[in-house]
Amino acid sequence: SKATVSVLNWFLPHTQHTMTRFLCVALAAAGALAAPRAAPAPGAAFERDFSPFHRTRTVVGADGVRRSTVVAPPEGLLGGAAAGAAPVGAELQALANATAGDRDGWPEFVGTLLPGAAPLRVKGACFENTTMALFPPAAGGNAHVHVDYEGAVSSTCSDIYLLITATHWSVQYNYFHGAEDVEWFPMANAADRADLMHNGIRVVMWSGAWYKEAAWMYKMFNVLVREDETEIVDFLASTSEIKFAPRENVQLLPKAGDILPGDVLGAWHPTATQTSISWVTGRAVGHGVMVLEFDGELYACETNTPDELNGFVDGIQRHPLAAWLDARHKTGMTVWWMRLDAAARAAFDNERAAAWFLAHEGEGYGYPVLVGTALDAVNAYQLPPPITTESILPLVALAQHAAGDYVKKAVFAPFNARMKYYFEKDVACGSVECMVGAARAVNSTALDVLAMVETEALQYPIFSHKTNRTENRTAYVCDTLVVKMLQVGGALSDLAIEPNEFTPRDLSELAIFAPKLDYCDSTGNDYTCTLIGPWVSDLKGMGEQKPYSHMNERCGMTHPAFDKFPAGC
Repeated sequence: SKATVSVLNWFLPHTQHTMTRFLCVALAAAGALAAPRAAPAPGAAFERDFSPFHRTRTVVGADGVRRSTVVAPPEGLLGGAAAGAAPVGAELQALANATAGDRDGWPEFVGTLLPGAAPLRVKGACFENTTMALFPPAAGGNAHVHVDYEGAVSSTCSDIYLLITATHWSVQYNYFHGAEDVEWFPMANAADRADLMHNGIRVVMWSGAWYKEAAWMYKMFNVLVREDETEIVDFLASTSEIKFAPRENVQLLPKAGDILPGDVLGAWHPTATQTSISWVTGRAVGHGVMVLEFDGELYACETNTPDELNGFVDGIQRHPLAAWLDARHKTGMTVWWMRLDAAARAAFDNERAAAWFLAHEGEGYGYPVLVGTALDAVNAYQLPPPITTESILPLVALAQHAAGDYVKKAVFAPFNARMKYYFEKDVACGSVECMVGAARAVNSTALDVLAMVETEALQYPIFSHKTNRTENRTAYVCDTLVVKMLQVGGALSDLAIEPNEFTPRDLSELAIFAPKLDYCDSTGNDYTCTLIGPWVSDLKGMGEQKPYSHMNERCGMTHPAFDKFPAGC
């Protein structure tokens, strides 16, 4: 049946052996997969590496109990939530309550395992009865979670549980009836042990669909955190069809007078931030920089996340262009030069753009507009599978406990600002549950609110290094800062454009650039000249989109080509 095929599409990639896969297909064809699977024989030993959170080695004892120990400890997003985080179970329960009926399979808080307390009993969709008990750590040892699975309804079905403390996350799912003894993570310090003893382990039942997406997101996060160039290039090629090829780290010095105020530099560096931007937008360019002139000297003007090691602070800043290119060359950044065409050059006023820049120099990086620049139309905007707009909120609810400050700035702040500006509602949401409820009160959804136009009228508390004060201001990220200076300078004529609706891709695709000069290399496309960097990419679409009023405010996108629609969007 279609349902059986769907289950197998998920199940078979995790099956360890080719013969086992063959037998599963044969059994499915015979309609025999409804029978519960027998527990593995005593003495069997196997490793399970299909959990994204850790690899476990499981040994089946003579008593038939499977005893699992962690082989590879967790790391990354879900490997260590900030100590002192709010109890995740209560929030997920509130989220499940608030969204009841919206979609099956939201995370459901089912209880807390406490040392010495009565076992937790859960009825899931795949096992009639799952019993969990927490045994505290002996002196110098680790805690254990004992799990009994009874009443399996199918050998292709597993209830999935997230076990969570303030500092660790673990995932348990099982296709066998019987018992399992899970060794909890080593108690690294007294605070870990105290949290386990006093607060226990929160247990959340997690849908198979969401688990698959969380697993994929976790693996992506670990690729980004490691910032390994080869891993990142392979990741982008497999998820977004962005192809990078290594080359000698070139450094081209343009002829005197060729780079002029108003020219744009597009860039990419295998960092977490720029790779994330490329992945979301489906294009290679992940950073935008404007060339301006101050007192007769050319400067690279940009806004950055902090990189103190290489002399780049947080926020809006400028550096002499030659020194900037040299510094970026040493860090391995690839930079493409895009010259303004004749019409845009004639219209651009460096003095106006430079005056605007000086008025905003020192303002912090605009984290609150990161989501709004890319998310334009919820139902039409597609991320690479398996991530979908439907899975974002459950993932945010979990990520909040690992990267709370970032989620607060990039998700909750823009939501609250939109509720104030568009609906005249003063809300201070700091959780997904609050967002869902507040949006429902105005007959909307949380994601639809986030997708509303990121107008410059939206204000956020932004710290200024120049005034040493935090004040409500318009926030800018790298590409939106460049679009704003093009707008102020006159290169975008009098079009009604919201700069904060532009991604680096949108900026680089503007049809305001001239063909590259003859001495530029042949890589990239007709409008891009590689100045520095060890990477080559096709840079499709750059310099081809004629500007128009309200562009990028309501665009859909398809995967895997990441083509925008409707035509001309």
